[in-house]
Amino acid sequence: MSARRRPPVDLARARAAEERLAELLTEKPHLAERTAAMLAGDLPCPDLDDEEEAPPMRRSQTPVNVRLPDTMLARLDALAPLVGTAAELAMVDKVTRSDVLRLAVLKGLEQLEAEYAGHPALPGMGE
Repeated sequence: MSARRRPPVDLARARAAEERLAELLTEKPHLAERTAAMLAGDLPCPDLDDEEEAPPMRRSQTPVNVRLPDTMLARLDALAPLVGTAAELAMVDKVTRSDVLRLAVLKGLEQLEAEYAGHPALPGMGE
């Protein structure tokens, strides 16, 4: 049985991620305290099957099925190695097609919201 080869570590990307984490922890010191407490076993682990106890990120995500043409999937795949430095993906180890699609949706939503700013149908507008 042969050992599986791992790709070489991109030290520049690792250092950049480390710098982004350091900045985040400086801005939000409670994250460092919470992580240290969790690693020490001082925080309860939420029951992931209980929606009330699930982490906020999991509670707020809903799977959406979308059919995309192969040409769009190829474009997503081509972007995956390039968008790893995006701030929105700072905590992602290996950027996937889904990560790129989420980023594209986020940026597209921001652009559309800017185009339709002030419209009463948008959340927080016209109230």
